Amino acid sequence: MIVQCRVVDANWKKRLSDEGIVNLELAKARTLESRGMVEIIDKQVTSLDKVVNTYKTKILVPESPGATKPDYWIKNSFDYKKKVKVAWVQDYSKPNGGAELSNQTICRIGELLGFDLALVTPQSFNVSILTAADIIIINNFFEFQDEHYTIMYNVLYEKRIPYVKYDHDYREIHKRADKARQMFTMSLLNIFISPDHMNKTIDILGEQIRSHSICLPIAIDTRSYINYTNDRIKNSVLIPRIEKCKATVRNDIETLRKFEKITVIGNNEFVAPDGIVCDIIEKQEPAKMPELYNMYEYMYHKPDVAWAGERIYLEAKLCGCIPIPNENVGHVSWGELTAGQLTDALYTFWKEIDKLCLKR
Repeated sequence: MIVQCRVVDANWKKRLSDEGIVNLELAKARTLESRGMVEIIDKQVTSLDKVVNTYKTKILVPESPGATKPDYWIKNSFDYKKKVKVAWVQDYSKPNGGAELSNQTICRIGELLGFDLALVTPQSFNVSILTAADIIIINNFFEFQDEHYTIMYNVLYEKRIPYVKYDHDYREIHKRADKARQMFTMSLLNIFISPDHMNKTIDILGEQIRSHSICLPIAIDTRSYINYTNDRIKNSVLIPRIEKCKATVRNDIETLRKFEKITVIGNNEFVAPDGIVCDIIEKQEPAKMPELYNMYEYMYHKPDVAWAGERIYLEAKLCGCIPIPNENVGHVSWGELTAGQLTDALYTFWKEIDKLCLKR
């Protein structure tokens, strides 16, 4: 469910229009409201309040699938002997970051399938959630406090609570490879978001992690990204993440000259190369991106450095906007992925977690 919020955080508000209004999923809005970053102003959401169960201290409320729902929202044949308690560990620093959006989608599916999820962030850290869990799923966690890391490592390596490492980028191997080697080696399972992502991580951490590592594309709710038009701006290109591509763009003038209309999102300090005319528009909420993908023929994304996945590459393709990537877009290493395969990946994630829990 999407709710309307007023942004309170000063730094975030600077990047928005004068009204400072954003639309967020309910679970995310509640998390950000608890951190003092937004105020929920759509009071109708209270009708979806849930009773706190014995395990949960932080509720993730799934979007109501409605009376009629696509096949992929229907529960698959999961066989639970008991309700699986999952401690979901992650940073929550970028409200619309790729990993955060991915995690919201994955968590929503997990809730619908009957998993009992409790969210553990730097702001809601609680060791009792970790020790009571049947399994811990560790996402990006670089913004916790030092004492949190000490507790976390004790829970994983001393108390031996089973865990899965769900990795979204290269920070583990770039910033703390030694700690990452232990974490990825002792996990029950490592989940990477592209073949390139997995192979580059194994190159740094060692072959010992390959046997219990898999790849799943970054989680995307494909219902939101649909090709619904044949009426696109002719000879047009959208550059949605110029901050990642500044150096490459300056050396790729010949490619850009082929387009009659070039639109850059969200960087008013960007100066186009000589002879290139660009329209610069403000940053957009994720809900607005499908409309933009359906306006343009091409989406340009050639990052200056390697990234593990890059969800905008998959989003654009789903909307019929042809990506122009380079080898630094990790999702390119998948080859072709259909909407059906992306949807199946959401369920494959939880089937893997289910198998691990049933074995124990």
